[in-house]
Amino acid sequence: MLSARNKVKCVVRDIVQGDVLSKVFVESQGDMLHVIITSTSLKDMGISTDDEVTAIVKSTELILSKEI
Repeated sequence: MLSARNKVKCVVRDIVQGDVLSKVFVESQGDMLHVIITSTSLKDMGISTDDEVTAIVKSTELILSKEI
């Protein structure tokens, strides 16, 4: 189970989709995060601009989820 302090509610502001990897720009409390995920994951989660997502931060990685 993840600690609540490791979860950040965000809004997707922009997406730059590539063939293999995509860059997702998310905003939380006025701060922007730039998240790299596979384009397959982007499609599978159905993430689009203005969606609410949760960024999950670990010491070695950042995970983006549409639902938790």
